[in-house]
Amino acid sequence: MKKKEKNNTVSGVNEGNAPKGALSSLAADLKVFGNVRVLCLAAMLCAMSYILGYLAKMIFGLGPVRFTLENLPIIFGSVTFGPFAGALIAAAADLCSCLASGQGPNPLILVGSISVGLVSGTVGRYICKSRRFLALLTVEFVTHLIGSVVIKSAALHIFYGYAPVLLLPRIPIYTMIIAVESYVLWLLFRNRQLRTLLERIRKS
Repeated sequence: MKKKEKNNTVSGVNEGNAPKGALSSLAADLKVFGNVRVLCLAAMLCAMSYILGYLAKMIFGLGPVRFTLENLPIIFGSVTFGPFAGALIAAAADLCSCLASGQGPNPLILVGSISVGLVSGTVGRYICKSRRFLALLTVEFVTHLIGSVVIKSAALHIFYGYAPVLLLPRIPIYTMIIAVESYVLWLLFRNRQLRTLLERIRKS
């Protein structure tokens, strides 16, 4: 009987540690909002996302299909500082783009942008924690599948009247974007000096 009670106690502690570990990780990701250095880097990533999106619009036009790396800084920030920071970067970049174009924000596209930050941060920090290429490729795939291919495509169809047939080319386009962004992220996270610097910024 004593052995059973001991085993139950141990298993209870182990089971209790899992949610506590998740909650502590979420709390740590929320604390980055009180870190001035993180917020400054987040602002820089927001600006990079806006510039990359603007360049894509200049080169490929305003249609539903274009090659863009505007989500790369968002995903980098999310994987580094967590889903909440990524969501903030994504929302700020989308709102800056709307202000620059003189248009109001589209609610569903804004949701898609925020989901890019939330999904990439959640998958990249809590599920695929490795910074190897296949792990980053998984992060990219899940993120763009939900945020770009599903939510934003739905927004283009519902609010702008694009037929589903015209949106189908977004699938091969985002397949290429996923491959390019995954490779760039892999190169960035391979750099030990950069990883060390990011850890210092996060813990400062």
